[in-house]
Parts: sequence; structure tokens; C-alpha cells
Amino acid sequence: MPSFLQETAFLDRIRALLPGWQLPKLSSKLLVGLDSALTVGLKSDFFGDALIALREDLEAESYAARNVHLAGARPYSRNEESVRAIAAGLMKIQFPHGEPTPLEFHRYCVKPALQLRQLIWDQLYTLDSEYRQYEHGLNVQ
Repeated sequence: MPSFLQETAFLDRIRALLPGWQLPKLSSKLLVGLDSALTVGLKSDFFGDALIALREDLEAESYAARNVHLAGARPYSRNEESVRAIAAGLMKIQFPHGEPTPLEFHRYCVKPALQLRQLIWDQLYTLDSEYRQYEHGLNVQ
């Protein structure tokens, strides 16, 4: 991590870390077949507008609040809040017209949310002994 991200108070407020090292590099091969930059811009604008519209829908947040509880004797509250928020966001994108089944919610929303928050938690756990009073691995009940 860069030095400015090693301040744990700042890092703890970041909900997730997108593992860029697992994403393909953006190259001209990925852009082959696109009609023009206008097409990409139109798609991006539409997707951005859709995300803004989904932001106002609070059903996913309440669904996540009812169904996401971290396991362990003393779960760290910011971890639980982050996993809930990430899972709710993933639910809005993947299931915008209704509630997923419990299996779908766990597989497509909770499991990736746990993985994304675990990347932040690993850094916090390593950088500051204050965080070692909580369990290292994130799991749901």
C-alpha cells in the first residue's frame, strides 16, 4: 500500500478495495469492435444514471441489514457495516427488480462483499495491533 493509505484511521473508512491486479489491463484489444467513443460515452452515461436512480431505493439496504451478520464473539462494527453496504450495492446492480433467493444473495452479494472488505481488513490487521482484538477472517453467521 502507498504510504498515504497506511494511516489506519483513513484506511478503515474505505469500505472495500477493488483488486486491480485481478482485472485485465485496458488495451486497444478491448476496444476493438466499438463503433465510436460516442457509443461508449452513451453507455457510460446511461449506466451512471441507472446507478443514481438505484441509490434512492433503500430496499436492498434493509434486506442486507436483516440478512448480513458477521460471525464471531466480537465482530468489528465497521466491518459489518461495510459488508452490508457492499452487499446491498451488489444486490441493487444484479437484482434490481426484486429480492434474490437467500442462496443467490449469499453467492452473488455477500461472498464478494466479504472478499472485498477482507482486503481492507488484512491491511488494518497488519498495520495496527488495535485491530487484532477482533477476529481476522470475516465470515457471516
